Amino acid sequence: MAPGKKSSGASKAGSAAKTKTEPKDVSVDDMKDDELIALEKEGSYAWKILQKSQIQYFKTLAADDLMVAMAEKMEVNDWQSDWRMGALLDCHVLAFVWALQQAFDNRQISAFFTLNNEIIKQIKDGQSLFSVSNFLADVFAAPVSEPHAEGKVEDAPTTASPVECLTPEQVKTASEFITNTILQHFSLYDFIFTSEQVEEVTSVEYCISVLPEHNVPFPAPLEEALTEEVYNQCILTPEPTPEPVEAEQPVESDPEIENDPLMETTEKEDEILAELTVDQIRNVVNKLAARQIGSFQEEYHNKLKERESAYLQKITKLAKNVEI
Repeated sequence: MAPGKKSSGASKAGSAAKTKTEPKDVSVDDMKDDELIALEKEGSYAWKILQKSQIQYFKTLAADDLMVAMAEKMEVNDWQSDWRMGALLDCHVLAFVWALQQAFDNRQISAFFTLNNEIIKQIKDGQSLFSVSNFLADVFAAPVSEPHAEGKVEDAPTTASPVECLTPEQVKTASEFITNTILQHFSLYDFIFTSEQVEEVTSVEYCISVLPEHNVPFPAPLEEALTEEVYNQCILTPEPTPEPVEAEQPVESDPEIENDPLMETTEKEDEILAELTVDQIRNVVNKLAARQIGSFQEEYHNKLKERESAYLQKITKLAKNVEI
């Protein structure tokens, strides 16, 4: 083989090796969830539970809406009434919100959320505090690499640490968070997730008096705690005895009243009124009323004038006193 060709082949191999080591700049925002999962190393906690689209959606929710969405995602049912499910949902939401406060990117949030969920699973399985602490130490003791730049993805080996996307500083803060929340209250979480709540039914028997059957107008008075017989005999006010009604005596006609001229006049007036129409009776009544009201109006007008003159005199005297 010619020396020139050998050097040419060597240069091609060098260029091929160089292209393999050079990172590919790919925008994370343009990649789908399946593409990000395919690029992730084996053993990494990133994208195991929360994908990029779900994290972006959770970031836009308010606190109450985040609780509902997280419960649906993690299949936490009856969290508003079941104390165990409520505590489990609190752990998930607390881990997610804490990662947001630490300014983790989407990949780091997903990895930390999976780590928190793995610790809860071990507590549910009945692992001791020593076992959980060793598991956490093994995860954090694995080789940790510097995370990729935000918005960029690089080609990487096929295996990795579960939380390799976290920086050493982030690993330290995450370890402190898990220690101060779950591990510090391990006995509480162990009791919540592993102990069955004993349902205690407490009953008390009382002896009560039942009302008698409805065979009287009113039941016996319970307020005084008396029997009906004693109440009717000593307290109940007896009904008043009705007065005897005298028989009506026929009224005898008086001959003097029958011959009275006034009675004859009344009968004539009744006959005249019976012959008048309604309009005629109305006109007669209006005329009589106008006469009576006219005299009253004149008298009332005169009294008003007298009152007016009296008030004017008082006002004049007061004005003179003020001037003096």
